[in-house]
Amino acid sequence: MGMPQPPLRAAGQRPLLGRQAELRRLAQLVAGAREGQSGALVLRGAPGIGKSVLLDHAVAEARGMLVLRASGVGSETELAFSGLSELFRPLAVRLDALPAPQAAALAGALGLGPAAAGDPLTVAVAALSLLALGAEDRGLVAVVDDAHWLDSASLEALSFAARRLGAEGVALVFAVRELEQSVLDDAGLPELVVPGLDEPSAKELLQSAAPGLRPDLVEIVLETAAGNPLALYEIPRALSQGTAAGENPEVEPLPTGALLEREYMRQLDAVPGLVRRVLVVAASAQPDETDGLIRAVPAVGASLEDLEWAEAYGILSLEGGIRFRHPLLRSAVYHGAPLPDRRAAHGALADALGTCGASHRVAWHRALAQAAPDEATAAALAQAGADALHRNAPSAAAKAFELAADLTPEPGERARRLLSACESLVLTGRAPRAVELLDRALADADDPGLRLEIQQLHGRTLVATGDGLGAHALLAGEAARLESVDPAQAAILYVEASYGALVSGRPLDAREDGERAFALAREVGGATLLAATLALAQGLIHTGEVARGTDALEACLRALEHADPVRAAQPLIGAASFLGVLGREEESRAICLHLVSTFRTLSAPGLLCLPLATLTHLEWRLGRWQESRSTGTEAVELGRSGGLEGFRAFALTGLARLDGSQGNVAEGRRLAAEALDFSVRIGSETGVAYALAALVLGALSEGDAAEAVAHGLQLARFYAERGYRSPGTFQWQADVIEAQVLTGNSEGAGQLLASFSEEARATRHPWALSAVARCRGLVADDDSFEHEFAEALQLHARYRHPFERARTEFMLGERRRRARRRTDARAPLRSALAVFEALGARPWAERARDELRACGSRPRRRAPDAADTLTPHELRVAQAVARGAKNREAAAELFLSPKTVDFHLRNIYRKLGVRSRTELANAMRSGR
Repeated sequence: MGMPQPPLRAAGQRPLLGRQAELRRLAQLVAGAREGQSGALVLRGAPGIGKSVLLDHAVAEARGMLVLRASGVGSETELAFSGLSELFRPLAVRLDALPAPQAAALAGALGLGPAAAGDPLTVAVAALSLLALGAEDRGLVAVVDDAHWLDSASLEALSFAARRLGAEGVALVFAVRELEQSVLDDAGLPELVVPGLDEPSAKELLQSAAPGLRPDLVEIVLETAAGNPLALYEIPRALSQGTAAGENPEVEPLPTGALLEREYMRQLDAVPGLVRRVLVVAASAQPDETDGLIRAVPAVGASLEDLEWAEAYGILSLEGGIRFRHPLLRSAVYHGAPLPDRRAAHGALADALGTCGASHRVAWHRALAQAAPDEATAAALAQAGADALHRNAPSAAAKAFELAADLTPEPGERARRLLSACESLVLTGRAPRAVELLDRALADADDPGLRLEIQQLHGRTLVATGDGLGAHALLAGEAARLESVDPAQAAILYVEASYGALVSGRPLDAREDGERAFALAREVGGATLLAATLALAQGLIHTGEVARGTDALEACLRALEHADPVRAAQPLIGAASFLGVLGREEESRAICLHLVSTFRTLSAPGLLCLPLATLTHLEWRLGRWQESRSTGTEAVELGRSGGLEGFRAFALTGLARLDGSQGNVAEGRRLAAEALDFSVRIGSETGVAYALAALVLGALSEGDAAEAVAHGLQLARFYAERGYRSPGTFQWQADVIEAQVLTGNSEGAGQLLASFSEEARATRHPWALSAVARCRGLVADDDSFEHEFAEALQLHARYRHPFERARTEFMLGERRRRARRRTDARAPLRSALAVFEALGARPWAERARDELRACGSRPRRRAPDAADTLTPHELRVAQAVARGAKNREAAAELFLSPKTVDFHLRNIYRKLGVRSRTELANAMRSGR
């Protein structure tokens, strides 16, 4: 071709100077995978700091193991699961070995089968299962470079898998730039920050990279590079060129990444023009679009010789996909090119890929090539968004719908596409961005039905962002406008308004909205009537109208008796929640367990979070504290994975109450504070109330009655001011009364007891009635306390709350001992101690022992049951296996790998002293 000598050359294999600690960490991770122990690691550092070289080292350590590689691309496209497709290419043939729901979801996500709409987390579960399969024979190392640029659907799936790795033999390593945001930031994975090289290593590296550099320039390079290895290679070239030209060499004081990108842009100035066109096309393509790149080259006026020139001189490589020498070089090529050149590159790729039938890729490139609104292009991209949504990639769908809206010339259709973008954004947890786009959509919408859909989603989104009051005002106002025009839609809007009011701690407003919804829905029937009836029930129950609320709830239960748990998940969990509020915990638990079983069978972990969080509170009340910790831990994990922070916070308050009861006070405070912080941030006053209730019990368990009173007074003000008359909602009054008695505030205790007694009589709530009788026993004189405690114990016999009954027995024994009836005190104290020890309520057990000693008894400490030593993960595995599940079935049910299940099972056998599944089943039955 007669082209000039290119200014860019591959740096070659660089020595890993000053990286002993990083190399050891990676070697340990890979060695662990080789031995069957999985692990994940996030390498975080500045551009050019050496993360990619460290990933290469991890791959080199994996001799004899299966190696998977992928890298993010900093282009403007969002091809759903393109990163996962690149990573899993060697494993695609093993998809059929996955459980059927997982295989279908992952095949659809990777474009290897029809789309399988459902829970987005099912793809993440399938990703974990496929990694485990790949590691079965010889272990597996998977590395993801520039993970912050990976498409969001892939990164979310891999992040979920990384958190659940156990004994599969998988090492998963991500490299991300510092200051770049991604889902890995909150994933809780181990991180290794890659720092700049120390001065001796930097000098040695510079000497090998530029051995003839003048001493004065050496100091300039060392100071400017600040230990960045890539800068130590690239900056000398700029200085040398400036000196050769007779110029005073200077390097701008830019951040290292920007400095290196600027340097690459300078170097690209010397690249022949046709080669630069080829490079822009290559930078615009996805790594696996090599065939498209080759076909697109002639369309930009270049030839394959130009592409070969770029390869020959190390600018890029086409071996195994399109790879630039460094991501910064790719970024410099793409973002440094004029906008018309980028559009031409995307247009050429769209034409080239059109012959391959990759419609979603064509749509993206065609959209990025478009300079003005165009309906055909917008429609194709909107279809790509719909396909992404069907493939469980809502983040990619949202981006496609939003760009399609920008390219849509007609306002009404633009509004519809913005609405679709917002619906996808809500699924990803990005509600604030959805609110912004909904305002734009409403401005363009001219169809009344469309405006209604926008307002309805707007209200739901405001609830998600914490503005329940704003949602209530918006939806109730829109419902009032539609009452005479469209009663069915008005009823649904009132239902949604009631939820906004309830989240904001306004039960009176929620009841009013429920009444209006129900009045309208009676003429409509069907699902609308069911939703309205449930909204009415919740408002009535929270405000103390238990008889009407129970009747409404019973009507819902009859309607839901044979409902599909997936289609009716929301009303079923709503009904379960209010059964719990009414004190019908066993019925509530049965519904939740049915939902959990169904969603596990469907491999739908995202749907599990709320029923598991609800079970966390139910199991605590019912005395199944191991199960409470197990369900709560899993709900917190799934809530973080699926962006379901509200449900996660609800589970956190349940765990906080459990930890406080068991004497893990510091951990209980931490969990409650985390839930409290989130609830305050989003404006969920009910979340604040649950967190305060947990703090009250934790402080009382620790013996700090003053702190318990302080939290309790906050809760009491909220409860009274908002119009709550439902003692079963937060179950806090008895704890605060006890704390007030302990601090000597008999007047405050009496006032709260009076209102609590009135609510208990009005609602006939079983816990409230027994707790009121116990509290009366606390404040009664020595002549009358026996009657009150006897009534409390009689009421306890009507429902299962072991902890509450034990507290009543403890207080009875305490009062008898103080009345100098030490012999009579021993029996209730021993009974209370046995329950406290069985539950692991350590501070309460210690108080019972102290009382027994004061009665002249010498209580023995109960040896803990072997089952008490099981971790939450081990308990879930033990329960699944005890029900008859094989290892693979248990793995699919619990979203683990079979090897991890086997690992847990060995620990379970050892802890429980059993040797077979039959013995395990017997041990689990006898322990319940």
